[in-house]
Amino acid sequence: MGMVVVSIKACSIKFTSPAPNSILRQSQVTITGTGSGQSSPNDVGNAVATINGVIFFTQSGTFTRLMQFFGSGSAQVTLKVGKNVLRVDGTVNSCSASDTLILYYMPIDDQCYTRVTDLENLPTPTGAHQNGFIINQKCIAKQSCLEKNSLNSSIWLDKVVAAFVDPFLKQTGDWPKKLQSCSTSTYNFADSTTQMYYIPPQAITGMILADYMARRLCESIMANYHINTDLQNSLNMNGCGTEHDWNKIGDYIKDCVKGQTSAVEGWVASSIVIYLRNTVRQNCITYRKSRGLPIEY
Repeated sequence: MGMVVVSIKACSIKFTSPAPNSILRQSQVTITGTGSGQSSPNDVGNAVATINGVIFFTQSGTFTRLMQFFGSGSAQVTLKVGKNVLRVDGTVNSCSASDTLILYYMPIDDQCYTRVTDLENLPTPTGAHQNGFIINQKCIAKQSCLEKNSLNSSIWLDKVVAAFVDPFLKQTGDWPKKLQSCSTSTYNFADSTTQMYYIPPQAITGMILADYMARRLCESIMANYHINTDLQNSLNMNGCGTEHDWNKIGDYIKDCVKGQTSAVEGWVASSIVIYLRNTVRQNCITYRKSRGLPIEY
């Protein structure tokens, strides 16, 4: 089905496929659209479609019938890695209409998005205490990877995400211990040495908690370890990133953490995570300066 543009005051034009916010693994994609309304003979109309600000289709003419855009009903475009913005504008005499479509392209071998798919393949059994942590990690990694062409260095992000996520995926370091503790039905903190930033450590040791608190503490302890150990090591090795990139990713973290909790919990949790992240970045700057390494990447 092709796009049409029409001349009465109530006219519309819109993309019909692919679906908005689709994540595509091939760069070549077929775009289709449609329109509605009525036209009058000899009306002059035109339509322009762009991708990332560059025209990929244009058509104009005099109406003797409804004008079909995209000729046979579709047009081919080439997507860039990351976020792509498509827009179509149509006008006929005094009537105009437009539509916008967001598409994401992640190559099959994309180093960053490979970790997203690995995280998405992790099981999240109903009631498992580590589910909240896994869901947050998937959300943060996914948003960061999809939006990486808005960063100063997407290469830096690829390297940092891989080194950050792999220890959890491969269960190296203290991850087996963390996951084993979280897998218990009530969560016993007797053997935990993790320092919490909003619950005193002495209040944790030996406690058997109700399920809700167990899940929240489990998520917090896992996040704390992930940031202070995995993220710290990743940044020390790959660079601390620019202030711009660091803040952009921080925004994704806030959105993801808040999306999994109540408003108050989300505000507290995201504030703690951002505080921990910023501390880790300062540690990274100190580490790389002391070794004569470039700070950002």
